[in-house]
Amino acid sequence: MPMEPQNQSIDPGPNVLLTGLPKEELLAAINWNLKQFNNYVGINNHMGSRSTSDLESVRIFMKELKKRNLMFLDSRTSNQSVAQRAAIEAKVPFIVRNIFIDHLDETSEIRKSLVQIE
Repeated sequence: MPMEPQNQSIDPGPNVLLTGLPKEELLAAINWNLKQFNNYVGINNHMGSRSTSDLESVRIFMKELKKRNLMFLDSRTSNQSVAQRAAIEAKVPFIVRNIFIDHLDETSEIRKSLVQIE
């Protein structure tokens, strides 16, 4: 799910979930994104450090996931994420990534992360 990053100069793509959107527009973006695929059990945030830090936006998002019986994987692009809190409130199954493959954009560091995954 494309979500608003902290860095406003980064383009997260079309139909991104922005924290400043009116609720109706945010719901429209959420629904558009969720309709792009079939037969999935959950989603995670693409970027989203600003979005996952905004409790009001995340609560709206989690309610939509709950309606569809979907889980949420928080990529933890921010240590300010409130996604777990909102997921617990909405009773949405929730997990957090524990390895960030390309946190450091260096081939040797990415290889180390891949070894950890194995």
